[in-house]
Amino acid sequence: MGQIYKNATLTISATCAKTVHDGFLHPRNKVKPSVRLAISLPSRTLGTVALVGRTEELLSGPLDLRGWVLQEALLSRRRLIYEENELLWHCQSIQSEALISSNIVYVNYSEIQLPPQVFGISTLDIDSTSANDDRIYLWSRIVENYSRRKLTDRDDYPTAVVGVASELSKAWGDNYYGGLWAAFMIPSLCWHRVKTSIPLVDEAHSPSWSWLSITAPVIMLDRVFPRSFTKVLEYPHDTSIPYDWMAASRSIMHTGRIILWGPLIPLHPRDAWEDTDSMFPNTNIWYDDDRMEESVPMSELQLLIMGSSISGDANLYALLLLPMVNNVYKRIGKLDLYVNTRAGELFKKSEQRVTII
Repeated sequence: MGQIYKNATLTISATCAKTVHDGFLHPRNKVKPSVRLAISLPSRTLGTVALVGRTEELLSGPLDLRGWVLQEALLSRRRLIYEENELLWHCQSIQSEALISSNIVYVNYSEIQLPPQVFGISTLDIDSTSANDDRIYLWSRIVENYSRRKLTDRDDYPTAVVGVASELSKAWGDNYYGGLWAAFMIPSLCWHRVKTSIPLVDEAHSPSWSWLSITAPVIMLDRVFPRSFTKVLEYPHDTSIPYDWMAASRSIMHTGRIILWGPLIPLHPRDAWEDTDSMFPNTNIWYDDDRMEESVPMSELQLLIMGSSISGDANLYALLLLPMVNNVYKRIGKLDLYVNTRAGELFKKSEQRVTII
């Protein structure tokens, strides 16, 4: 799918149409002048000059809410966009401007542009740390945009973004696992659901470590950890040969597990540790499903400490895990904590192998 749009000369986007029955070739709204002024012409007659005020308009149409359309928009080199008021042009150097001079400035707060390497354009090499910073920021924006879109078939959720992932994998030389990337897997695991009225699915869509396991808007960390407490021992894998992106995506979403090594501690370790409140003075819990907050006692939950923003007193990120059997866990949320250096003692004594399904 990615190759189709990436190699197309031009993609026509009917963003103003809600359904195939609406059409998009109807006459557009004419711009109404704000002020008309009389002027004297060289012919000694009176003429009229129309002044039109410049306005901003949010670029958002029915098509922009559909899940499959995101990869079409990102991977197309050039697009003609039939917007509600006029015809727009979009390419790698021009972001959604009116094809004919217009008084409307279009604003797109979710504008995303893929790296030039996706389209075969070489760039200067940068160090791996800076590259990962740029890549996790880009992917976090893609995830947040995609997770707010709608899909008719829930089973399409992991596959409707695969076209973008497959092209980024070639450009980055990185491996993609169920919505996350190997190069910055640890911070990417620290996504959380936006508290919203959009309902979650009732069925259990594993693996729980992936943001694709829930149907709700999510927010992903947009930076790598200067200090990580956890590392990956074993990535999810797919055995299909030759590699099939669609098949692999479905396989990982139904059977994938990830094995980590890191500090695993009880959510409330008060029996084993004194003065815990001073080590964890502030916490913010984000449940993947609000029903878990009521149905699962906090005494049963474990924290897997993932990483910190700085080395001293810092914001720390952890996964909230529900024990299953034999060191196998299910993710049910994420925590943001503010910790001090005393917590390091707790972490060093609690490292272990953790499997998340």
